Amino acid sequence: MLGCVACRESQPQRPDPSKQPAAAPSSSPSKEAVDFAKASNALGFELYRSVGADRQGNVAIAPSSVSVLLAMIRSGAAGKTQEEMTRALHVSGPVVDVAKSAKDLLSSLNALNGTATTLRMAGGLFVERAYKLQPAFLDVTRQQSGVSVESLGFKKAPEGARKMINSRVAEQTERRISEILPKGSVNEASRLVLTNAVYFLGSWVSPFSKSTTARRDFHLSAESMRKVPMMSQHSEFNHVAADGVQVLELPYKGNELSMLIVLPDNKDGLSEFEGQLTAERFEGWAKGMKKTDVQVVLPRFELHSATQLKKPLEEVGIKLAFDQGKADFRGMSAGGGLYIQDAYHDVFVRVDETGTEAAAATAAVAHAAGLNLNQTRFIADHPFLFVIRHRASGALVFLGRVVAPGT
Repeated sequence: MLGCVACRESQPQRPDPSKQPAAAPSSSPSKEAVDFAKASNALGFELYRSVGADRQGNVAIAPSSVSVLLAMIRSGAAGKTQEEMTRALHVSGPVVDVAKSAKDLLSSLNALNGTATTLRMAGGLFVERAYKLQPAFLDVTRQQSGVSVESLGFKKAPEGARKMINSRVAEQTERRISEILPKGSVNEASRLVLTNAVYFLGSWVSPFSKSTTARRDFHLSAESMRKVPMMSQHSEFNHVAADGVQVLELPYKGNELSMLIVLPDNKDGLSEFEGQLTAERFEGWAKGMKKTDVQVVLPRFELHSATQLKKPLEEVGIKLAFDQGKADFRGMSAGGGLYIQDAYHDVFVRVDETGTEAAAATAAVAHAAGLNLNQTRFIADHPFLFVIRHRASGALVFLGRVVAPGT
């Protein structure tokens, strides 16, 4: 079972980034990290299109979290199963090299933690005590992927093991993700669980004043509107208008990460635009932005997006990994018989006047077989796309759409 769940508790207290432990200054990511980020973005947009096409309303995914976990699973795959995962992940080369590239990206992202923002991404592997994993897979997991390995008693106490894993992920995400593994996802046939959790908390370089927030019309569609709290400010931001959309960049303190908002010109133009969205097109907009005097109107929003990921992953080409009779994970276990049973993804994002809080996690359970007219105006009063992006590598940490603001 592959799953990603971010569950929010009612109005949790945000940790103060200024009180987090200091981290070493971030450095330029390696070429390998940038290459992995590009591959992750490509998969992220493909998954987003697949998920969005099957659902109405708000949607969000965490591309980097999903890609890092899939790269770890790929290191234990063999034969055609590995070939499928390689194509879907848009990577090439030996599993050790790809795993190291993923670790390089993780290191670049985690170097930001405790500076001006909070950003943490951590992986874990939990294995049945009596189950023997291939030494080469363990080496890649520990040394190249930077993942901790822990033994648990899935056979004798699967519910206790599930709760222990949930507790570990909750700790890594400031308890915004309280149940990465739902009840019934782990049982006596479970042999190992792989996790990746990400937590982000950032404050705007240019915050919105709460005194300017007012309830205004937000167009849910061309025919339907509702009043929502809309923030506003006038300042200089990176901006571009092209291909029937406007793109605005709102940087977070530290200027290492930013939120990019893609707003279609037409109030009901998001669905048509999403079908043509690619990583290359998005990157072209990002590179074409210029400092512009902009009047910004943006809704406060909060979303909780739960998605079953098995079908989208199959649609992007990862099929054999889910086939109990054909999955080939000899690289994980000499005994064979492992397969991914199902897939879930769940993300929480909240945006307000001060900044953004977001959380997501990925887990895989392997089972034994069996107003001013002279200014540029960016008025986000209709559905739009948002991205939280690491500027140096280009990696998409979160990607989603807002069709109905939740606050």
